[in-house]
Formats: sequence, structure tokens, C-alpha cells
Amino acid sequence: MTLFFLFKRTVGILVQPLPVVFLVALLAVLLLFLRKRRAAACSGVLALAVLFAATFPPLVRLLAWPLESRHPPLVHAEGRIPALIVVLGNGVAHPDDPSLPALTRLNDCARARLVEGARLARLFPDAALVVSGYGMGLENCADAMAAAAAELGVSPDRIRPLPQSLDTEDEARLAADLAGGGEVVLVTTASHMPRAAAFFADQGLRVTPAPCDYIGPRSPKSRMAVNLKRWRPRGGSLADSEELWHEYLGLLYYRLFR
Repeated sequence: MTLFFLFKRTVGILVQPLPVVFLVALLAVLLLFLRKRRAAACSGVLALAVLFAATFPPLVRLLAWPLESRHPPLVHAEGRIPALIVVLGNGVAHPDDPSLPALTRLNDCARARLVEGARLARLFPDAALVVSGYGMGLENCADAMAAAAAELGVSPDRIRPLPQSLDTEDEARLAADLAGGGEVVLVTTASHMPRAAAFFADQGLRVTPAPCDYIGPRSPKSRMAVNLKRWRPRGGSLADSEELWHEYLGLLYYRLFR
């Protein structure tokens, strides 16, 4: 693990919507103690505006659409014969807990990705299933995903864990070493797919995107449907906002430094 990797992770955490709201609200309290009431009021309104925007489902879905619409889901084999199905890791919600099945130990995002990977493993029976993810000192996501893939019926002989991969750049580099020039089916969250596919293409890989775990609906009918639950602030939308903000920052990093 490099200092630059830790720096990227730290900056990524600090500029997420909820930390920003907390810092701006703290600034409002400080300004109030300093008797700068107008500035304190502006800071308070700004904090509330950011919090509302980050939890308001229509706005969150609007921000998700430019990322999630770039690559269609992979439904049929369509004559493809990939060498690898690469499922990118995300995290373990209950690390090192032997009382839980491996599939239950994964967090929601990693579980959704792995389920899609298992579906594609049936669609492409000759492809190896590569799973990745570092553990930050606890159970590696790659190892948990490998065990969970076996629970889903994937033969252990087909599973290739990459526990040493720190981030998407690492995953692309390590997958290229395994692919041997063959086609790679890439499985990750739909909002993460544009950045992930770019990193894999940079390694000279022939990539077929297989996005999953969508934030917003894809069909026009679903997008236009009126549902009151979608028009009120929700805590789940805050998590989606954090994911989207991370991806937009990641794309900015990619364009500036690649």
C-alpha cells in the first residue's frame, strides 16, 4: 500500500457529501459564536441545500444517468468466448465472521456484482471467474467473493482471486496478466463502469462491459413513473450520492493524470 493510495482514499472520504455538510454546518456554528450571523445563516442554508440535494432521489437519479447509460447490460452471450469474467471487489460488511456464509459477509455492492458474475459464469462456461479486492488488514474481499462464488455453484477450479489488488488500476493490471490477450467480460456497478472500462482498455484488453447494480431505472416508462416514495428525501439516496460523487471525482482524476 502506497502513501499516494492512502492520500487518494483520504481525500475521497473528506469530500463526500456528508462530511461536507458536517464541515459547513460546523462553520455555521463557529460563525454564529463570532457574531457573524449573516455568514452563519448562509453557511447553514448551504449545508441544508447540500444535504437535500444528496438525499433527493430525482436529482440523484439524474446524476446517475450519464454514467449508467454509457454501457448496456450484457444479457446474452452473442457469440462471445471470453477468457475471463472479472468481477471487481467492493468490500466485506462482516469480515472474519465464520458464523456467516461468505455471501452474507459481503457488502450489498460486492454481493450484487458477484451474483451478476455467477450468472455470466453460466453464460460463458469456459471462462475463468476473477474476483478482486483488498482487505485493509481484515478479510480480503477477493477471498470472501471466491468463497461466495463457490456457494453460488461456480466450480472452485474456475475461480481466480486477486487479493492483492488495491484499486481499479491494480485490478486492470493484474487482470491483463491473466487474460493472455483474450477477451474480458468486466462486471462492476453501472456507475463505476465508465472509469473501470477505461482502465482495462488502457491495459490493451478487449473489454465487454457487464454493468449491474443500477441506481436509477433504465426504461423510459420506469423513469417517468410517478412514485411518491421517489420524491421525498431518503437515506438510501445519500449512499448513492456518495458513490456517484466518488465516480465523478475518479473520472476527473483519470482525465488529469492518465
